[in-house]
Amino acid sequence: MVSAMRTRRAAKPAIPAQPAMDLIVDQYCLFPGDIVTITLQAKAVNHQFVFLFVPDSFELLSKEEFVSNQPLSLPHYAATRNGVVMAWEQTGRSAQHVLTLSVQAQANPTEIAAPAQFVAFSSNAQHLADCSPYVDFAHHSLDPSQCAMYATTVDIKPKSTYLQYLPMIYETDPFMGRYLMIFERMWQPIVSRIDNISDYFNPKIMPESMLTYMATIFDLDFHEDWSVSRKRQVVEMGLRMHRRRGTRQNLQDILEIHSGGDVQIVERTARSMQLGKDATLGGGIALGHDNQPNTFQVTLWVPTPSDVSETHRHTYQQQLYEEMDQVIQLHIPAQASYKLTLNLVD
Repeated sequence: MVSAMRTRRAAKPAIPAQPAMDLIVDQYCLFPGDIVTITLQAKAVNHQFVFLFVPDSFELLSKEEFVSNQPLSLPHYAATRNGVVMAWEQTGRSAQHVLTLSVQAQANPTEIAAPAQFVAFSSNAQHLADCSPYVDFAHHSLDPSQCAMYATTVDIKPKSTYLQYLPMIYETDPFMGRYLMIFERMWQPIVSRIDNISDYFNPKIMPESMLTYMATIFDLDFHEDWSVSRKRQVVEMGLRMHRRRGTRQNLQDILEIHSGGDVQIVERTARSMQLGKDATLGGGIALGHDNQPNTFQVTLWVPTPSDVSETHRHTYQQQLYEEMDQVIQLHIPAQASYKLTLNLVD
């Protein structure tokens, strides 16, 4: 078993970076005739085309005004059953850059009340004609391996929903309906946050700033070099770890996360127990030979990072040893003692 733990884990094949899309509007609650600014941001874009779908409940105003740190062609337009698709072709692609587009649109003045959905997506097709299955996406399924997609919804309301809290006489007052819309816009982000408060305590989707707060609640420590995904994994295990605090399995899970290697914990118990006419029991007496109660042996096999040279190997090992020693001290019972052995494996 020990030899198997010493074996270095096989490296996973590298997965090509997929675009990450973000779509933000400056207002999420509109009165018919209001103007909204849509900002599209694409991170790590290595795709040829970037698209923005504008629903037919909006009229495009600034069709060619956008900001980008990469050269782009003028946008192409394609009409669909439900709106217009704007397409930008990247003329100078870079595997790691951030593309930012800004477009303005006006809510249809004749619109009564409807939610409008803006959608951003991309395609790695070599020619715009090859993107036809994606342009009319309402009638085609988008292949996740071929494109990235992000959507956001804007509500178009002829009057504020806050009128329901006023006397009935104000229901037909157009001025009051629009006046209250000012406050509804201001408080909409707060209301949405309250309605989705459970998401802020879900480790898989909570904001990055909440991870440190949740780790403090569970008395967990983050290493400054950890990725966000690794922090989310620790917080997700936080409640389970807190319930098992002080147990052997909990200590093993924590050490595996902190070290990134294999862990073996062996508790020391009595090898034998003998009773006879010469046996005595009393204070300070333990049964069995070489008995050391509340003690255990911790052995770590940690892969050596590729950026650690042979001359710095011993220094890295000593530093890692001290870090793991502190982790153990924080998560064991006060009466327990231990011995730690750390091995670097190639």
